[in-house]
Amino acid sequence: MLATFYLADQQYDALDKAAAIVNFMCARNEAISLDDHFFAGLASLRLHDAFLEQKEAFTAIRYGNEAVDYFAKAGNDAYERSAAERLKLSNAESVGPSIARPESDTFGYKLLQAYIVQNKSRSNVFLAHTVRLVLLAVIIILILILAALILYVKVSNEKFRARQAEASRKDLSHKMQLYSETVKEVLDFGFGAQSMIAQIHYHPNLDKPVNYGKAMDSYYGGVSSNTRLGALIETNLDVIHDGVMSSLKKELPSLIEDQIRLFSYLALGVPYSVINAAFPKDKTMASTYARVSRLRSVIKESDAAHKDYFLSFLTRKP
Repeated sequence: MLATFYLADQQYDALDKAAAIVNFMCARNEAISLDDHFFAGLASLRLHDAFLEQKEAFTAIRYGNEAVDYFAKAGNDAYERSAAERLKLSNAESVGPSIARPESDTFGYKLLQAYIVQNKSRSNVFLAHTVRLVLLAVIIILILILAALILYVKVSNEKFRARQAEASRKDLSHKMQLYSETVKEVLDFGFGAQSMIAQIHYHPNLDKPVNYGKAMDSYYGGVSSNTRLGALIETNLDVIHDGVMSSLKKELPSLIEDQIRLFSYLALGVPYSVINAAFPKDKTMASTYARVSRLRSVIKESDAAHKDYFLSFLTRKP
């Protein structure tokens, strides 16, 4: 408001009367909207002087009366008296035809039209500026939302990978524990013969050759017929190697029990010496190697979907 008022003052001094009057009108309206009665009166008084100079007494008197009223509302007696004196002079100097002329034919009316156009232009500029600011704010908000979503997805993915890694670690730990316990139980059976032989060998009242044979026959029979041990090995291998035993039985239904048991020992990593002890018919290590070779050939020549996976467990050298 002040900037518009002082700009009008400079234009008036520079003899750009038309522009000055339009800007005095703008300053007056802005002062009224701000309830600044003093500057509303001052702008009205400037308009009074300007229109009087243009011989537009009718319009000048109207703005002069406004100036008096606004100075009265502002409580500024000095300016009110000054405006009233100038209004009296303008009434004395005015002539009838000037006052009687229709305002639509006057210079003041044309300036009023120019003010309306300028004010409308200002409103359009303000509206366009407001729209740009709103669009910019919307774009900034969308960018912030997108950045927040990206950050959320990144953090969620990192947490998910961390949970997967922890689950994999626990799964591997569980499988290794099963593997260790299963191997230990098989080895206990494999080396159980040593305990039997030691008891016979150091017993003073036993017939050593006869009892050696009985103990070994009993041992071999116990190992090969131990269904609980076989089931335990198969169950744990399914957990450790993602269902390998179940897949073997399904894809190679022609395998006999001894071949399934042999495969489970090989998959578990049991030593060949223990495997040899688990099969009573294998009196030598060579017969155990031959048994393994035959199992390998059966799997290799089959139509099993996962035969390469099965063969990977039989590649261990004696």
